[in-house]
Amino acid sequence: MPRLTRLPRVVRQRLTARLLTIAGRRVVPRQPRALVLWPPVRTAGALDDLRMRVQWFLPRDRFDVPVFIPVDGSVDLRRVPSDGVLVRGPEKARVHYVPPAEGRRHMRSEDVVVLLHDVVTAAAARFVANESAPFFVVDPTLFFTTEMFEWLRFYHAFRDAGLTTELREISGRNLRRLLRTAGGAPWIDVCGSGPGLGALLHGPGVTHRALIGNQTIKSKALTDRLKPLAVAFLSPIDFSPARYSADFRAHVRRCVEEYGSCVLVPGGYEAVLLATNCHDLREHMIALEPVSRLTYPTPERVEASQTNDNVLTALMLPLAHGLRPQRLRIWGCDGIQPGARPRDRRDAWNYLPGLEQDRHLGTDAHPAYFRDQGRADPSMRAYYARHCAEVARLIEYIEQQGLPVDCCSPSFIPALHARERLSVEIHDEESALTKGAV
Repeated sequence: MPRLTRLPRVVRQRLTARLLTIAGRRVVPRQPRALVLWPPVRTAGALDDLRMRVQWFLPRDRFDVPVFIPVDGSVDLRRVPSDGVLVRGPEKARVHYVPPAEGRRHMRSEDVVVLLHDVVTAAAARFVANESAPFFVVDPTLFFTTEMFEWLRFYHAFRDAGLTTELREISGRNLRRLLRTAGGAPWIDVCGSGPGLGALLHGPGVTHRALIGNQTIKSKALTDRLKPLAVAFLSPIDFSPARYSADFRAHVRRCVEEYGSCVLVPGGYEAVLLATNCHDLREHMIALEPVSRLTYPTPERVEASQTNDNVLTALMLPLAHGLRPQRLRIWGCDGIQPGARPRDRRDAWNYLPGLEQDRHLGTDAHPAYFRDQGRADPSMRAYYARHCAEVARLIEYIEQQGLPVDCCSPSFIPALHARERLSVEIHDEESALTKGAV
């Protein structure tokens, strides 16, 4: 089953858009009877990869229907590990390895949904042309099919991906703890990962009232210095069964264990994935449920506006606002220099030295994420314009609520640039406040 070609990027875009259009026109059963992955798998490695993805993205306690994976006869199933969860004997198995002919029979049954995991094959093309079953595209190598988003579309079709009552209670409890620790503090520091963060790390002062996110979490020297109240992340590549993602979550665990940090994530599918697959992090989570209106989280309503998929505006600024400090300080959110023409996010952002290299390693585990910009937006510049607008909207709302906002390091983001204050001035103010407290 050879791949048709190594398609140029523009062809991949059009192919995927066409597939998603076709998929959107097909009636998806609200309660599917079974799930079939297609086309048939030809290697033990690919089969093990699919097995792990099903286990991760469709948690058994929230999605428990039979899953059929057609397997070519040349695959030695003895080389595919069994984790004791997905495969527990023929009569109780959740995942069934079946011959291709049996897979076709299941695809033609009523109330069955197909997941296309490798669309640039002759078998996938024949399926799209000849079969009528509803399907979703979960091929991680194609344009805009970053795996979590496509599994999310599938998950939403017949399951509510909202937070469970338990996760809401955990989130409220952890927010109350943060309010006891830092509520009403003289300042809260919101830390990006740009070069401007060095002004905080290398200055005379130090803060244990910081919120940090993304690659910043992986720096032991940085987290030892800041001892963050919370660590935040929302990129799809961090909610994945891949080793790259597992390594990132190991750093999250280190922050939880060493500093007592809370784990700040979006509510919904991301929170479900993390709580279900990482039980040791569940009790430390604050999951902000997305709402359309501008608001800030409280223990009773742990929610925030999440109109743009950026960790600063979707997670860190809302939580900092909810802690109700006397001042909110932003560091290391440098933005993009005017006139730059980035190909993708990997090249667009500048990072504090020591943080940029690991970011590139994500291309190995998630090729479409960086190669094709990884989000449902064909232009990085359009994404950045939307991000700048959201930063302005959110900061204006925060200031209207009576909370002053300072940008303490240089930034190209207009709303932050307009609020820049010299870091030496900030450190002098911090010293005065500290002495006053003593």
